[in-house]
Amino acid sequence: MDDKKELISSLKIGHLSLLDDIDRMQHFLRSYNAARPLLRDIQAKLFNHFAKQKIDLYDTLSKLVKDNREEFKMVEFLKVNLNDIKVRSLVFFDEFPCDMSTHKAVNFAVRFGEFSQEIIARITVEEKHLIPMLEKLYT
Repeated sequence: MDDKKELISSLKIGHLSLLDDIDRMQHFLRSYNAARPLLRDIQAKLFNHFAKQKIDLYDTLSKLVKDNREEFKMVEFLKVNLNDIKVRSLVFFDEFPCDMSTHKAVNFAVRFGEFSQEIIARITVEEKHLIPMLEKLYT
């Protein structure tokens, strides 16, 4: 499989894996100590997923869709939103470090719920817009 098709496949698999982990996390929300290992897995998968979306990918997509105003706006949104969600992810994972005492984790369930909704929304947009654009670019 060539690198371009591998990227698309990798993004799709990453989406499924993240969604599965977010779903599994629901069973651990009452206990931060029990949630920590899965939370670290989600963190690693999420940052790995972000790393696959390099800035030159968005530059290439921008050139491809430059004559289609709606698609161009979507590419710009995806690029800006990726940076935004990276920062929000860093803040979230800094808020819940591995060595945090449980008395500080009282709001973990609420914060994870909010954070996971942001991740799910990003995945939804990637599936609806980014993946089809990549398929169009690479086929």
